[in-house]
Amino acid sequence: MKTFYSVLVLLFILHIQTYSQFAIEWENRTDGVYGNFDNSDFMKVDTDGNVFVAGRSRNSSFVEDAVLIKYSSSGDLLWQKTENIGGYDLPIGIEFDDAGNCFFAFTGQSDTNSWGERDFILMKYDSDGNEIFRKQLNYYVAIPGGQRNVLGHAKKMVKDGFNNLVLFGVGIASWFVKLDYQGEFTHKSNFELQLNPDLPYYDQLNIMFDPISNNHYAGFIKFNNTGPGYKSVFQMVKLNNAGEIEWEKQFFEFPLMSMYATVEGAEFRYDGGAIFSIDLHMASGPVGVVRDYPHLLSVNSGGEIIFDVELPVLPGDNTETTFCGTDLDQGGNIWVTGDKDFKYFIARYSAAGEKLWEVMDTTLHKGLKVACDGYTGTAVSMDATGNVYFKKYDFNGDLLASHKVEGSSNIDGVTITDLTNDDNHNYYFLGNIGGNNQDLLTIKFYDEATSVTEKTNPEGFKVFQNYPNPFNPSTKISFSLAEKSNVNISVYDILGKEITNLVSGDIEAGNHELSWNGTGFASGIYFCVININGSIETIKMALLK
Repeated sequence: MKTFYSVLVLLFILHIQTYSQFAIEWENRTDGVYGNFDNSDFMKVDTDGNVFVAGRSRNSSFVEDAVLIKYSSSGDLLWQKTENIGGYDLPIGIEFDDAGNCFFAFTGQSDTNSWGERDFILMKYDSDGNEIFRKQLNYYVAIPGGQRNVLGHAKKMVKDGFNNLVLFGVGIASWFVKLDYQGEFTHKSNFELQLNPDLPYYDQLNIMFDPISNNHYAGFIKFNNTGPGYKSVFQMVKLNNAGEIEWEKQFFEFPLMSMYATVEGAEFRYDGGAIFSIDLHMASGPVGVVRDYPHLLSVNSGGEIIFDVELPVLPGDNTETTFCGTDLDQGGNIWVTGDKDFKYFIARYSAAGEKLWEVMDTTLHKGLKVACDGYTGTAVSMDATGNVYFKKYDFNGDLLASHKVEGSSNIDGVTITDLTNDDNHNYYFLGNIGGNNQDLLTIKFYDEATSVTEKTNPEGFKVFQNYPNPFNPSTKISFSLAEKSNVNISVYDILGKEITNLVSGDIEAGNHELSWNGTGFASGIYFCVININGSIETIKMALLK
């Protein structure tokens, strides 16, 4: 039986023969409503290719309001919203429903709150930017000395596979909340973590939903900075879809010592479990000497460590070694980028934690983000003068494409916030530009070779991402033919085994749609391989039960 891997080898050979350079499709520099200092936070692309950018705009009183911007797939600025609670607003999530409406969540310090207490706002807009609702939501949980609206301290909002918006937090109070698309509570609960009850504070929470198991994984730093007993730990919690704790684990413990830590990446493993990248940045030894201790940690669905990759501490004082971005390719391999002593690197690890290769570039400062497309990976990095670089590598670590975005200096140049891609081989960069009068910078770009069938269709066919995705139990696979063609379409599981053949033979020109029903198959990742006259396209599908 022909395996998925042999199909992929042929696909890669075809791609490697034609890769060239990145091309910029559009670039937008957008000023906030106050014409002052603006800062980007993250972005999200919907199924129609519209780009939503979340950030903050600083007013004349140096107070930041939450900003949401929508660009069309062709780069037109469709609308811009500026929302506020009272001050120091922070966006924490963008999600969409099937009707094209957008949910935007942010927290902030209202005028009526005591210092340190925050409120939570959920906005819902239609596709034209009209406000459907604005809801200030509260969930009060008892804490020592009173009550706290824990929603105001949420760090991130995600969507599960059942049309719920999910928020989660730990610390003085630990809690789990789900909201429906009307902004109403469908679940709320609070609980006590058993590990480290003496550490009341938390930071750098990163939460993600696993569409295979319907569970949530959260990684966070828990600490006590008031003494005695200064220390910090990295912990993980697994919650089921009912908000019940499946397990909690502690992985690292270290003294605080002027330390800060970041939980940069959170990915779910295709075979169950989670992957987190953590940077521990702390003083060590003489006063003013700083060391970095970056970890790439992977656990299985039971919380047992699969691997823990720790980059070696570099010799010398105040060196820097970090993991800054992670993503998974189509085979479940982990791509990471960061820096070693302020020098850029990108590496690829197997699902078992074996380093497959590593590439360094001493002319660049660090890699900030990485996004995978099939078995390739694209990283964004910068040099010491503020120039930004997009670099694309194949599965062997060979450079396929590169592009430079000019920056004027470290102060007035470009800073990097986010990088993502879509199913049509387009990439989206988000950053800031302009120094003291900083604006938001959004760029859409693509590899001229891999996007050529999507842009100009020289082979006479086009393949579309399955819809819906994730799906249960059935999904639709669509493609168009300019002429009568020989078509073979098969579905493979994560191990590369062909589980069904949907069509094999000659098909007339026109638009075509097939359905695959996943009844009888386990939740997980599947690959649909479409061979049209010897040209191969592959789409990744997620069956969610």
